[in-house]
Amino acid sequence: MYVLVLLLLIVECWSWGNINVVIDDKGGYNITIGRRIWLRSSRTAIYVDNQWYSSDDNTLPLTDISYTSGFD
Repeated sequence: MYVLVLLLLIVECWSWGNINVVIDDKGGYNITIGRRIWLRSSRTAIYVDNQWYSSDDNTLPLTDISYTSGFD
């Protein structure tokens, strides 16, 4: 199943053009191919010592964002 999804993604990349990942200042991101959004981020959460930490309520804060670009 994963191979099929990967194959469809590769075919779509060839037919639409560039892959773009746009990251906002809170760490949310969208992955687009051409002008079509393929993936939107969601909240991040972790359960530690009987307590939930989440990006929704800022108990799991984003500490840093780094940007890079390249070609493959």
